[in-house]
Amino acid sequence: RVVAERIRRILFDGQTTTEQNLAEAIGDDELLKQMAQEYSTVALEEGFADISSLLNGIANIKTNQGNVFTTFANDMANDQLFCKEEPVVWVCLACGNIMTRVCAPERCPVCGYPQGYYQLLRES
Repeated sequence: RVVAERIRRILFDGQTTTEQNLAEAIGDDELLKQMAQEYSTVALEEGFADISSLLNGIANIKTNQGNVFTTFANDMANDQLFCKEEPVVWVCLACGNIMTRVCAPERCPVCGYPQGYYQLLRES
């Protein structure tokens, strides 16, 4: 990981943007998903059903992570990371404050944490 960070700094003149990091993460997740699926097939063919199942689980995780990163990248590109077109429910990850608004507040009115601690409330 340290070497990868050093290479990334060299390639991007010392700094990477969040957009570059997300794009790289999306690509990495897709590659890892494909690898896990291929290894799962081989494991199953060789009689290792438990390992095949584990690798399928990893592929599913990578699919979900890629979807989350893609959503963040799209929201950032469309300037909708902290503002949506219609009111939505925002939750502060620091204190749990919940608000229904078009945009997450600049600072949480309860704990004072910055807007970056807000995310959309996800239904479980």
